[in-house]
Amino acid sequence: RDDLDHAALQASLDRAIDELDSILQTFGSMLRITHVESGALRESFTPVDLSAIVRDAEQLCEPLAWAASQSLASTLAPELRVLGNRDLLFQAVSNLIDNAIKHSPAGTHIHLSLQRQGGVIECVIADDGPGIPVEEREKVFQRMVRLDPSRSTPGNGLGLSLVRAVALLHDGQCEIEDNRPGTRAILRLPALKPRPA
Repeated sequence: RDDLDHAALQASLDRAIDELDSILQTFGSMLRITHVESGALRESFTPVDLSAIVRDAEQLCEPLAWAASQSLASTLAPELRVLGNRDLLFQAVSNLIDNAIKHSPAGTHIHLSLQRQGGVIECVIADDGPGIPVEEREKVFQRMVRLDPSRSTPGNGLGLSLVRAVALLHDGQCEIEDNRPGTRAILRLPALKPRPA
């Protein structure tokens, strides 16, 4: 207080508040991942329309892609249903789309696809950005891991940890593959049988 003028003191307090907000957000994300991993949320599972969830996530993220001068398009099969928690699935898909947007340069094309392959529904978020090296693809699912090129972007390194926890809770999986060029994030979930006509 003695060494700083009012403007410098205010700037210092603003930085401290921003850092505390970031710490609280990180702590909240870690608690959420732990809660998902506990399996307790299985009790809330109901049949949900994954097609509608992906469409909603696309609409949420579209302005972010537009602001980053990227294109976001989709090819979604209708009425693909899974047994699960709608909010968690929405957050997982949104995190995957948000990652593609945040870690890709302007001009990147991002494509969402949703289709059924036998008894499995595949949700793919593909981009033609810089991609992720093979040796780093499993590492990105670990908590608090951020690859060197992404350290200047906002985030706490927990988004993909939550995606994988949500996938495992739903007896599914999430993987990162090469899109040549770019990245393919694939979320696979067991499909519910179609409703009888």
